[in-house]
Amino acid sequence: MEDIFEYCLKKIYVLMLAEYGHQGWWPLLKLSQSPLKKSWKDGYHPGDYSYPRDEFQTFEIWVGAVLTQNTSWTHAQKALENLDRLDLLLAEKLASVKPEHLSGAIRCSGYFNQKSRRLKRLAEFFLALRSQKPTRRELLKLKGIGQETADSILLYAHHRPYFVVDAYTIRIVNRVFGLDLKKYDDVADLFYQAYLSEGFENRVRIFNEYHALLVRHAKQFCSRSPRCPTCFLRFLCRHG
Repeated sequence: MEDIFEYCLKKIYVLMLAEYGHQGWWPLLKLSQSPLKKSWKDGYHPGDYSYPRDEFQTFEIWVGAVLTQNTSWTHAQKALENLDRLDLLLAEKLASVKPEHLSGAIRCSGYFNQKSRRLKRLAEFFLALRSQKPTRRELLKLKGIGQETADSILLYAHHRPYFVVDAYTIRIVNRVFGLDLKKYDDVADLFYQAYLSEGFENRVRIFNEYHALLVRHAKQFCSRSPRCPTCFLRFLCRHG
């Protein structure tokens, strides 16, 4: 059975990458504002895994991972732009800003009072690390940082091979394999086992793309009301 999971997950990745191409996650504000904007749409950097390149970009990903909780990336990006305009995308300033000032800047991302407190704690923790990489356990100890947020930070900000599971991932996995998995770890483990033999760097790149591709596919084909007849994965999918 494990061989079937491995074969299908690897085949799905190859097919999605061929269909959609490299997704260029995690988008960064400074790239969207650069002269390369025509080829680096909205801060994405397809095929270039060298980002983030400094602590400022790293911290931006930390902040974005919190802002996108329970909202769309469009709203999270707007909040990031507000913080950038107010010169608050620096850990030192975010840690010391008044909560009401921060809440107003990120109101568009929803749950702004909760997220304000989370961001301040995150900024304090970021500063305390003194440029060291956090562990998953350390991130999960922070109030308001769950598995998806922690793994997003570790994968996209620190190039650690953690697989990010969200509602889209769970939906697609359950439909493809005819399962009813609900636990984060159960779904993530399927991907870890499938790519167990891959080297560290390869897993980082694959997990980076795979999560982004699943989001793209869920929006394009595997929505709540799936468009199975036209889906290019239907021959691998029990639901399709």
